[in-house]
Amino acid sequence: MEFFPYRSLDKTNSNIEVHKEELELKYLKRKTLFVNIILLGLVAPIMLTLFYSDIGTYTMIVYGLFFIALFGVNFAFYAYEDYFNSLKLAMYITTLSIYMIAVTLIVEIQSPSVFTFLFLAYAVVSVYQDKKAALINNISLFFLGIIIVWRYPNIFRSESTNIQVIYIYIFLAVFVALLSISSFILINRKNFLYNKLAQIKEAEIRMLGLIQDLKVTYLPQSLNANDYYQQVKSFSNELTKKIDIENIFLERLQIIQKLGKTPEHEILKLYPDYDADDIDELKQLKLDLHSKIHYLLFKSSQAINAGSDEKISSDNMFKTLNNLTDSRYTKIITFAVFYTLLKVDKQFLKALDDDMIQYLFKNSEFLYTINPDILNIYQGNSEVFDKIVQDAFNKKVKL
Repeated sequence: MEFFPYRSLDKTNSNIEVHKEELELKYLKRKTLFVNIILLGLVAPIMLTLFYSDIGTYTMIVYGLFFIALFGVNFAFYAYEDYFNSLKLAMYITTLSIYMIAVTLIVEIQSPSVFTFLFLAYAVVSVYQDKKAALINNISLFFLGIIIVWRYPNIFRSESTNIQVIYIYIFLAVFVALLSISSFILINRKNFLYNKLAQIKEAEIRMLGLIQDLKVTYLPQSLNANDYYQQVKSFSNELTKKIDIENIFLERLQIIQKLGKTPEHEILKLYPDYDADDIDELKQLKLDLHSKIHYLLFKSSQAINAGSDEKISSDNMFKTLNNLTDSRYTKIITFAVFYTLLKVDKQFLKALDDDMIQYLFKNSEFLYTINPDILNIYQGNSEVFDKIVQDAFNKKVKL
C-alpha cells in the first residue's frame, strides 16, 4: 500500500523549501513596491537639493534620467514572468544604484550634512531583509564611508589636525558593526518565521493527505468526481446565462474531465486553441484524491461548522505527539489517547484493527509525527495500550 503520492517522503526538505520560496516571493514583491515608493518620494527632495546647490541643469537631468531608468528596471523585472529570480536581481540592482546615487550626491555637494545620504541609503536597502543585500549594504556603507572621508577630508575637518577624521573612522566602524549585528538578527528571525510557516503548511498538506488515504482505505466509497463536475457545469451554465455571455467554462471543463483518461497529445489535437502550459494549469483544477482542489474542498467543508471563536490550526495537530518540550509521561498519555481514538468509529474513519494500526505506524506518515521512543514503547507493550482502550470502553480487565 502506497501512502502520500502527493508528497514523497525523501523530498520533505524540498517541499518545505518550496513553501519558503513562496513566502519570500510574496513579501519580496511587497518590499520591492515599498522601496520604489520610498525612492519616488525621495526624488523631489534630492532634485531640490541639487537645485539650491547650484549644481547645474545638466547634472540634474542626468540624475532625473538615472531615476527613470532605475524605476523602469524595477518595473520590468517586477512584471517579468520568472518572479523570484527577477525580483532578486532587481533588488541587487536597486541596492547598488542607491549607493551610486548617495556617493555621487556627496561628491557633487561636498558638505558634511550630505554624508547622511549613506545612512539613508542603508535604511532603504535594509527594507529587503535579505542576507546578500545586507552584506552588500554593510560593506558598501563601511568602505564608501572610508573612501569618502579619505578622499574628501575637507568636508569633515574644520581644523588643521586629522583627529576629527580619526574619530569619524572609529564612529563609522562601530556604527556599521552595530547595524550589521542588528540587521542579521532581524534576517535570522525572518528566516525562522518563514521556516516555521513552511513547516506548518507542509504539515497541513500531509495531514490532509493522510486523512484522504485513510478514508479511501477504510470507507467503501470512492471520490465522486463526475457528480462534482456536473455541479460545476450546472453552476457555470446558470452563471453565464445570468450575465448573458457564452459559457466559456464548458470547454475547459471537458478538458479537465479528459485528463488522466486521454493522452495529452490527443487532447491538444482535439483542442488546438490550448497549448501544454494551458493543460498544466487545468491539471490544478482536476479533482483527484490528492489534488490541491480536493484538499481545498475538504478543508473548506470542515471549516463551515467552525464557530467564530474556533481556529483550525494544522500546526497544533499531532504536535504534542512529538514535542521536544513535553515529558515522556505527557507523550505516553497523548499517544494512548490517540491510539484509543483510532479504535473508535468516527464520522470520517471507521475503527482500525491491531494489524492495520501496526502497519500504519510503520509505513505511513504516523512514523514521522510520533516520537520514536514512544513508538518503541508501543511495539514492546502493545497489550498494555489495548487494555487502556478496553478501559476507555468501560470494559473491566485484569492487570
